[in-house]
Amino acid sequence: MWDEFKKLKIKYEAAQLTGKPQKRDLDKEDIAALQPFHWGYEFGEIIQQRGGFDAIITNPPWEIFKPNAKEFFLQYSDLVKRKKMDIKSFEKEKKKLLQDPEIASAWLKYLSQFPHVSAYYRSSPQYQNQISVVNGKKQGTDINLYKLFVEQCFNLLRPGENVVLLSLAAFIRI
Repeated sequence: MWDEFKKLKIKYEAAQLTGKPQKRDLDKEDIAALQPFHWGYEFGEIIQQRGGFDAIITNPPWEIFKPNAKEFFLQYSDLVKRKKMDIKSFEKEKKKLLQDPEIASAWLKYLSQFPHVSAYYRSSPQYQNQISVVNGKKQGTDINLYKLFVEQCFNLLRPGENVVLLSLAAFIRI
């Protein structure tokens, strides 16, 4: 996987409290920190000998792939845990929390987990349908995990079959 990132010329972007992120080459530890799931290793027989799955029944995640400040700071503040905290109060509490060097370091580490993975999803041939192209230009949008999930499922299906991709969410009332 590290080779794929290098081939796509994706950099690691270390978040800063102020200013632009500091870019550097990715190293193998950055990829290992992602704890990637490798379909080829886990289902080698199905993928290499049979050409993929006949059917996949799923329940895709419905989140967006981007940092969530409120979710991150929940672990550090009872005030943030309040359900109806307005944005002004949250930003004030966040600023206060970031005065603590340990929390600030954890926040920067958290933020730094996203740019190189987003860049991979936007440029990897494996996820070629994630970004819209209008008049020859890529249009930036949030990365929706359900779209990645569905595209990966489609990639895992055996080609040439009449296949149906089913989502559990379509059949279960939530």
